Amino acid sequence: MAFAPVWILGAVAGAYGPHVLWQPLWVSMALAAALLWRMAVERGRLPQPPRIVRWMLAGAAMAAVVATHGRTFALDAGTELLCLAAGLKVLEARSRRDMVLVVLVAYVLAATHVLFAQHLAAAVYMLASVVLSTAALGSMTARRPWREDLRVGVLVVLQALPLALVAFVAMPRLSAGVVGLPVGRAPQGVTGLAETVQPGSIGRLAQSSEVALRVAMDGEIPPRTDWYWRAVVLDSVDAGGVWRQRRSPALWQDAPAARWQGRITLEPHQLPWLIALDVPVAAPPGARLDQWGRVRWPRPVRDRIVYGWQSSSAPPPWDGDPAWTSLPSGLAPRTRRLVATWQGGPEAVAKAALAFFAHGGFRYTLDPVAAAGDPVDGFVLGTREGFCEHYAAALAVMLRAARIPARVVAGYLGGEVNAVTGHITVRQSDAHAWVEAVLDPAYGWQRLDPTLAVAPERARHGLAEGVGAVAPRMESWGGALVAHPLGCGGPHLEPLGARFHGRASAAARCSVGEAAAGGGGGARSDFGDVLGLAVASAALP
Repeated sequence: MAFAPVWILGAVAGAYGPHVLWQPLWVSMALAAALLWRMAVERGRLPQPPRIVRWMLAGAAMAAVVATHGRTFALDAGTELLCLAAGLKVLEARSRRDMVLVVLVAYVLAATHVLFAQHLAAAVYMLASVVLSTAALGSMTARRPWREDLRVGVLVVLQALPLALVAFVAMPRLSAGVVGLPVGRAPQGVTGLAETVQPGSIGRLAQSSEVALRVAMDGEIPPRTDWYWRAVVLDSVDAGGVWRQRRSPALWQDAPAARWQGRITLEPHQLPWLIALDVPVAAPPGARLDQWGRVRWPRPVRDRIVYGWQSSSAPPPWDGDPAWTSLPSGLAPRTRRLVATWQGGPEAVAKAALAFFAHGGFRYTLDPVAAAGDPVDGFVLGTREGFCEHYAAALAVMLRAARIPARVVAGYLGGEVNAVTGHITVRQSDAHAWVEAVLDPAYGWQRLDPTLAVAPERARHGLAEGVGAVAPRMESWGGALVAHPLGCGGPHLEPLGARFHGRASAAARCSVGEAAAGGGGGARSDFGDVLGLAVASAALP
């Protein structure tokens, strides 16, 4: 070849560099092996792999990504495919055109850094990676000393910076915020809504102040402590501690009369759910309300929509299905033994579980230590630090271990009131997970929020006050442990719920993942699908 392949291979390696921090080890090893193989080809020590081998490698790469992420295909899975596609294209390249494509892939790979880290160091590294890729392109035009190729790369990038600044100012921003990462292996997530809950799947959580929805209330306004915005209900947990929806409930035909109503302007979140004040009792035209209290839209919400909503203080009905108490046989054995020591009926067990969180030395943090081994045991009896995903998932497992029907609900909590218009603004950083349980079959599903037992200061003053809080002892916490939907519980729970609501605050905010995420996955899911698959297909002849 009439150009220096070291520049091209260096451009790919440089563009991938930061991904070592958030991609699985096997992806980094696979890309490194592809680059070393290509270097050996250039030195005449190895032949290029034949087409059948490349196809087998491509199939193995796809299978490995699917095995890692399952049905959850989003940001991390898409970038993994992009990285693997870059390695495959390096092995396949035979002509100048192929090498140009490799460098173009390096440009895109460098751009993906901002999806995982948005700070000055990441921007500087990305700019250096762009310079390296530009120098690689320049090396294809003529044989020059490497310093000259580098000088050309720097000059071209400097000339492009003014245009980049103009584009930054002139180009419109996406109206949707960055939603939660669905389940995956990337260690950093962003607060937002997701369709799965996997405690410990996100090693570090950032905040997103992007608007999720705006609410206009008509008539009576519920107390701020009842601003739970319901979106997703998760009924099944697997042996890895991942909560997701498995069953499809029937429509809620005999929903009670509405007590509150209004209109919601919902920003795109890429999931097929409309959000309403807990508990919705009517669906807008084109949507369906099921017996789990969810409002399903016929397609993912990809554009801003406005719709009316109606909610009631009545809880969703319980169908008596024993599946609500099922747990995988190997999940949380030590936590189950702990629950077995608690005496009394469902209400007593629920109080004991929340008391355990309240005075057990648990810590609310967006930067939890990764738990080893079983995800529930590792959190409950090990690290004892996490965010609302951890507490909601752990409490649901505890209740099911006691044969109490329980499920995880994901949505938002709280909001900010516009003093001029009266509208309520709910942001992605208000994303939250809580638990619903059947403590009395005659009453139905009842809300329990374990996060508020751990960080009462956060509940009263917001996320900034709650982060880093350690659960106080029960005598200093002083709050009740059980909450019912919208402050209207059964007679035997009324004092308990009233005291709980007195301690809670609608300012409480925490993140729902996974993330890794979404899995659903939000706007990033589409990016991962299109980008990863397109580049993977381009990597093959």
